[in-house]
Formats: sequence, C-alpha cells, structure tokens
Amino acid sequence: MLELILDLFWPTDSGKLGERILRRASRDQISAESWRRGAIKQVLNQSGWLSDEVIAAGQLRQGTAPSLVAMVTGLALIQMLRPRRSRSLPTQFVLAITADRILAFKASGGGDSESNYEVWIKPGVRGTWPSELVRLVDLPEGFKSKGGVLDLAGERVPVARVNLNGDPSTDELIEALSS
Repeated sequence: MLELILDLFWPTDSGKLGERILRRASRDQISAESWRRGAIKQVLNQSGWLSDEVIAAGQLRQGTAPSLVAMVTGLALIQMLRPRRSRSLPTQFVLAITADRILAFKASGGGDSESNYEVWIKPGVRGTWPSELVRLVDLPEGFKSKGGVLDLAGERVPVARVNLNGDPSTDELIEALSS
C-alpha cells in the first residue's frame, strides 16, 4: 500500500504503471494522470476492456465552457447543475477513438493543479458510434479550445473540457475529432 501511495504522489515512470492500472481496474474503475500525453488511451489499452486499440482518448463534459464572468459571478456553477442535454452521453465522459469506432465511458476527475489532475473511468461503454459519423466542430481556438459542439451522427451536443487548464490527452482527442 505504501508503494502505491508513494507512486501516486511521486510517480517515477519505473515500469510499474501497468501494475497500478491492473490494481485500479479491479476496483471498478481505472485512473489516468491526464496531464501526461497519451495517458488516458494508455490506461484504456492496458485495462483489457476493449478488443481494439485506442488511438486517442480524452475527457469532456456536456455543456458550454464557462466564461470568466460566469466563473466570477457563480453562474458557471448553475450551468453545471442544469440537467443533461443529451441522453446519448453521461454528464462527464471519456471519448476513446479506435480504428473504426468512437466509444464513450462515464468518467469523473479531480486534482489541485494541471499537473496533478487525475481522471477516473468507469467500466462499460455508455455509447458507441462509427468514427466517420462523429466530429467536433465550432472550435474557436482549434484543439486548444475550451469547448465546442460534438456532432454524434447528427445529434449536436455542446461539450467542454473538464480540466479547463487543458491536458495533452484531451488535446490529442480534440485534434483527432476536429480534422
């Protein structure tokens, strides 16, 4: 247990990532340090949940990205508490891209800074679509945008980053879905 705690607070890249993933997967969820490029796709590939290789994966939530005014006045909290807009996706989710499918998993996350943010992914695919029918559009700042519109086979769902500081895994997902 001490080794796991030390590895969580002082990760060393010593090859024990696979062991940590398997331990966490047995607890009904897996976790990824999303501030590491490719970490979300790596944990999904090593989890054994999917038969196909994940090419890109990142965390999003339903709704629009809050403005600075909304965050200062508290309107951002009200926006986040509003009911979901689409039943096709969980409120917070990880999208994973394989060679021919886009898959959604229920997710949550937390951390105290951009370099200490962790995503927890629950098992079980919550939605799946052919990859040619899913696009991310209306991205004012390209793959660095805080939000956009996810087109799921014709259903348009406003989405935003969960970690507004940004993370390389979600950058990779947004770049793949917007091209």
